[in-house]
Amino acid sequence: MIVTLLVSGCRSELYDQEYGEPLEQSDFYPDKRMSRPLVEGTVPTSNWIEDSRDHLKENDLMYTGLNSSGQHAQVFPMKVTEEVMLRGQERYDIFCSPCHGYTGEGDGVIIQRSRGGSGFNTPPSFIEARLVSSPPGYYFDVITNGFGQMYSYASRIKPEDRWAITAYIRALQESAGRSPATTTQPTEVTANDKATSSARRQTTQQRTLPELSIE
Repeated sequence: MIVTLLVSGCRSELYDQEYGEPLEQSDFYPDKRMSRPLVEGTVPTSNWIEDSRDHLKENDLMYTGLNSSGQHAQVFPMKVTEEVMLRGQERYDIFCSPCHGYTGEGDGVIIQRSRGGSGFNTPPSFIEARLVSSPPGYYFDVITNGFGQMYSYASRIKPEDRWAITAYIRALQESAGRSPATTTQPTEVTANDKATSSARRQTTQQRTLPELSIE
């Protein structure tokens, strides 16, 4: 009986096969290297998940939200157009409004339903002085890495859309009469670049945002 049990426990699986470890010597290849070199002419690429950032680093601001001094950037890495603003509104409504609300006052449907002890803290309003004065790079950083109870959206929102959401948040602040003071240069885009959006959705409190226009 013991022998039968021992024999029945013997089996061969795919993970029992021979394989080579990285940097191990190999007798199969002429150069004796187990790790194979890259195919000539291979161009590094990446998806938009933050762990595989742009290997060429052609636009580091786009992927980090930091300036050359390592501080949160005061500028956007691209021109904020109407198309960018509308994209930001769409992404904001999907990912941000459940907690932050459609007007950015921290009264999203999740927060309303969690009042009474469900564990969700009310997020700060985007129109409070601290956030109005925060640079665009700060918002990009928070969306990327999370903050407090808010988890990272790096794997859910691509960098371009994080900047578009940031631009839309600036528009929400403008619509509330709160305008951050930012440094302007010929190539920079600040909160003064706003977009027109028709048929804006009413919020859960039946409030609507005022019309925004491009200057």
